[in-house]
Amino acid sequence: MKRLSLLALLLLAQSVMAADLKPFHPASRTAIEQAHAGQPFVLAFWSVDCAYCPEEIRHLGALVRKRPDIRLVLVSVDGMEMKSEVGTKLAEYLPDGKGERWIFAADDPDRLYFAIDRKWHGELPRTYFYDGKGDVQGRSGVVSSTWLVEWARSIAR
Repeated sequence: MKRLSLLALLLLAQSVMAADLKPFHPASRTAIEQAHAGQPFVLAFWSVDCAYCPEEIRHLGALVRKRPDIRLVLVSVDGMEMKSEVGTKLAEYLPDGKGERWIFAADDPDRLYFAIDRKWHGELPRTYFYDGKGDVQGRSGVVSSTWLVEWARSIAR
């Protein structure tokens, strides 16, 4: 009976996490930027199949725990059909529930990549660092913890 209760609780938590995922469309990056205008934030694109993404998400989670003035926005490029698995992975990578959570909702991911950044071809992780003053730095691959600390230091509190 205890196992059944635990399983039910885990399934409920997974469905809650999946329900928190907002659909990401071609205009979503602009909407996110407008919502966080004047604030430092990190916009990170990832996938459940990306071998390097868990490390990146954990680094970013640690950053926003130390610096609550920096917001975190996570976007899964996996698509709506993967909503449940994306919710499960996010619960594993960021058990404290930090960050806004989005998921690609268009049928053509290449169209979304182009709408996000014309120079981005879908390599992951892909992360954009907004300083809150208008400067944005895009980086592909896992960002080193040293670079992340330096970037955070450069952001005025």
